[in-house]
Amino acid sequence: MFKNILKITLRNLIRNSSYTAINVLGLALGITCTLIIFLIVTFQLSFDNYHQEGENIYRVVTKEDAFGDIWYGTGVPYPLPEAMRNDFPNIPLITIIDFNFGNPVISIDDGNGNVRRFEEENAVHVDEEYFQIFSYNIISGNPDTWLKDPYNIVITKSIAEKYFKEEDPMGQFLILDEDQELKVTGVIQDPPINTEFPFNFFISFKSSDNSRSDNWSSTSSPVQCYVKIPSEIAPEEINDAFPAFLRKYIDDESADRKELSLQYLADVHYDNEYGYTYTSYSGQVSKESILALSLIGVFLLVTACINFINLNTVLVLKRSKEVGIRKVLGGQRSTIINQFLLETTIICLLALIVSFGMIELALIKIDSLIGYPLEFNPLSDIIVVGFIGLVLILIIVLSGIYPAMVLSGFKPVDSLKSKAFNTNKSGISLRRILVALQFVISQILIVSTLVVTKQMELFRNVPLGFDKNAIIVVSL
Repeated sequence: MFKNILKITLRNLIRNSSYTAINVLGLALGITCTLIIFLIVTFQLSFDNYHQEGENIYRVVTKEDAFGDIWYGTGVPYPLPEAMRNDFPNIPLITIIDFNFGNPVISIDDGNGNVRRFEEENAVHVDEEYFQIFSYNIISGNPDTWLKDPYNIVITKSIAEKYFKEEDPMGQFLILDEDQELKVTGVIQDPPINTEFPFNFFISFKSSDNSRSDNWSSTSSPVQCYVKIPSEIAPEEINDAFPAFLRKYIDDESADRKELSLQYLADVHYDNEYGYTYTSYSGQVSKESILALSLIGVFLLVTACINFINLNTVLVLKRSKEVGIRKVLGGQRSTIINQFLLETTIICLLALIVSFGMIELALIKIDSLIGYPLEFNPLSDIIVVGFIGLVLILIIVLSGIYPAMVLSGFKPVDSLKSKAFNTNKSGISLRRILVALQFVISQILIVSTLVVTKQMELFRNVPLGFDKNAIIVVSL
């Protein structure tokens, strides 16, 4: 039976090759856009989800009433982490992250009078508890003693290869800004790109003059404090203790205007209120934007399915006589439905194969557009495989059930007399509804695209109030 259905299905697809090609191309475009959006969304939702016990990691943030204006900040005073170690014994791990570096110059002397210098990014001051809170793959060294002493530095594998090539970097020295010699005490694997901590140089915080600061009156957004609390302690307990903690170290008036709280690590990448992270200028995205992008993917997939349904119902009159003859010869409705679902399945599989090629071509350009690389592994990534399977099932159900039910429901007499449409007015009205819905979705997306395009043109061309020619910016 299946062999017979498959043979008839392939004959129909070849006989109606133009419709088959249009259906395959339309579904392929819908699947391609949906999968690319899925890759972007899953990448954005995966930020820092690889840290062990990440659900227990929090950032200390500040809300302050600045004389009537509410100010939200991520920075903390330099002495705050040490004070928290003294006053919150129930918090086992507390670390400070100071990425207030700019672009330091890192140099290395090969011992023969040759010095190589590089202007680097992603350098940070951290203390020894940093690597107990955040998870990294260790290559060399003991993380418990990496940054215990001043002037120690931990580097990533790519930096080790850049500065030391084939040599063992352990115990060797790098020079920071021409005046600070740092001993390499650890090497780790490069962090993944889906992180708010893309650092390559981890310098002992004890090397910084700010490690001895007792100034509680000033804060800087790049100076942040992260804590890891036990699962049995609710973050609200820590938040309730913060007011008394502040009054211990600053005056009552300032303490009344400030409010410390814990922000969940999983919310850092999507935060628009406190906002500042090391990648905030290029990598942060709101959950509302992710939701909007996801809805666009759903709309595109639905539009592709509606297009498939509308194209298939065009063939209803042509296929109605076939259905009538099959029923007269004893064909069951379930067999006819299975045949049309099999046709839909084959078209979907062909569209999926075409979309794989489209995705590979699209990713070449999209990487430079969105600012980060996307990986598409349709055979090895379980999440991608599962999503592709779900998309196929949805397309087959959404696109195949309605035409199959309409065709299989024709009465043999009406089908043979080509009067199927006259007895199936509800089907025609549904088709009109689908066409209208398709146009509505398409127009919304087109208008939205035009609005965004005009807005970007305004950003690029709006007068700035000064002549920007021959003006340069120099970082100090």
